[in-house]
Amino acid sequence: MATTQFIILTLGRTGSNYLCSLYSKHPQIHMDGELFNKRELDKKFHPTTVWAIRRWPYLYMLYRNLKGKKNNKTAIGFKLLLPQWPYSIEHGLSLFKRKEYKPIYLFRRNRVSQLISITLANQTKKWVVNSSNEYTDEKTMLDLALAREKMKLLDTNRKQLKKISQIYPGLVLYYEDHLAGPEQLDTLSSLMNPYLGIDPHPLVSGMLKTDQRSDDERFGNLSELLSMLREMGFEKEVNYYLAQQNNHK
Repeated sequence: MATTQFIILTLGRTGSNYLCSLYSKHPQIHMDGELFNKRELDKKFHPTTVWAIRRWPYLYMLYRNLKGKKNNKTAIGFKLLLPQWPYSIEHGLSLFKRKEYKPIYLFRRNRVSQLISITLANQTKKWVVNSSNEYTDEKTMLDLALAREKMKLLDTNRKQLKKISQIYPGLVLYYEDHLAGPEQLDTLSSLMNPYLGIDPHPLVSGMLKTDQRSDDERFGNLSELLSMLREMGFEKEVNYYLAQQNNHK
């Protein structure tokens, strides 16, 4: 049986964990998460093993794929955040093309919301929320110095990922269009399933995607963050963010 290999190429806080959790429960898919997340590798393996994985990444990809093939899965894939690849991304693209990985690109249109999520995750060291009990009514003060640093990096990485999606075409998804609400999952399935050659199956996840409060309710220095972003030249992104906030009031 022919097996489709795929890779989700994305950046942080795009809903990629949610996407992976939805498809990890599909009976025809073997879905790995971030194979090259060094923080996770350090938890699982001896330093020598981590060094070997990063030295020969394809061997680790092959090892993970064998599990899916052994279980007769139709599609086998994993997620890669752009900065996690241990070599140049050009090296990665050459490898993915040679091994016939089908790329799936996941973006987030609202870059200010993405930045807020990136900053908060790095401050709290929490990247996934599984219980509403983890939320509090207290306002959080965002680390503006951290946010400035992350926005510069996000801008650079987003431009690079856009360029990659043009030279290595694949399926392009947006958080706002395909993952933001349960009503969008049918649209997601209509794109993902034919692309991967898998049958329809209910998409379910145990993850909570977001705090239901508005950003004004969640953060004590939101206006300072927006002013800083305007000063950095991200006026267009701030205006888009504010328009989306008003639409959801």
